[in-house]
Amino acid sequence: MLNLLSISGKSLPESKFHIVERNCLNAQDIVSVLDGNTLGVIVRDFVSEQDCKTILKNFDQFESTYVRGSDAPAVYAGIYHYGKDLEDYFHQSQSANAHLGQLFENATNPIETFSNQLAQSLGQTGRSYRPAQWKDQQACHFVMRSWKDCGEFSLRPHDDEAQCKDPKQQGFEIQDAAQNNALGAVNICLANGQGGALRIWNVLPDDKARHDLGLEVTGSPYPETLLNAYSYLDIEIRPGDLYVFDGRYVHAVTQLHDGAKQIRATLAFLLCHKGEHETIQWC
Repeated sequence: MLNLLSISGKSLPESKFHIVERNCLNAQDIVSVLDGNTLGVIVRDFVSEQDCKTILKNFDQFESTYVRGSDAPAVYAGIYHYGKDLEDYFHQSQSANAHLGQLFENATNPIETFSNQLAQSLGQTGRSYRPAQWKDQQACHFVMRSWKDCGEFSLRPHDDEAQCKDPKQQGFEIQDAAQNNALGAVNICLANGQGGALRIWNVLPDDKARHDLGLEVTGSPYPETLLNAYSYLDIEIRPGDLYVFDGRYVHAVTQLHDGAKQIRATLAFLLCHKGEHETIQWC
């Protein structure tokens, strides 16, 4: 690994390596990301300041939070498929989905707002939009996570494609859907201190790169020494912002200033087209 000079894969022309910025949600922008035509879009002030505060308060009182391990240390509500066998993941997902709505008590549900608009836009092109499934069970709809700084990056450089290739999850429909399709990484920021920018490098690693780096099913962390060869974008993220980008590109969250005191909190899930007539969601 130390002898590698670059990360094999592909990069976008610099003219296409940018994020579209909007002041309101246009679901066609999201479709463009999923179609592979746009790297990403950020919608400013998608969630009101009061709703951010209410959801954060509900999260603090939520009984089913847990702490994830050293790969992504944070307090979580909801379940990731990452690293789990399918029986465990879907059993935990059913329990999580039954209670996650409590996070939006006395607030507008931004996940529902987003999903309704996207479903309507996709429907105009003949696509349905639904949670990913396995044996008629639904994947977890989203996660909420809150964390403080943990070093040079508050979330280390990674890609979201590798986790979809885990042999333990053979038979899960995301493995077919994520093959050669853009992965829409959906994030809604509820809290963020100074710093904490979204950094995206202009490199989409291939399977050879992940094999060479020993990241076949984790996609994390990519060494910064290799990433230095690629241009990157730093996108300022503020509470209330919605941002969706192709998570196959290596990305991270930069350091939070005074990270021992400040937190970053987001709602998050993944999207992907499946075939010509469906788009699926999971986390």
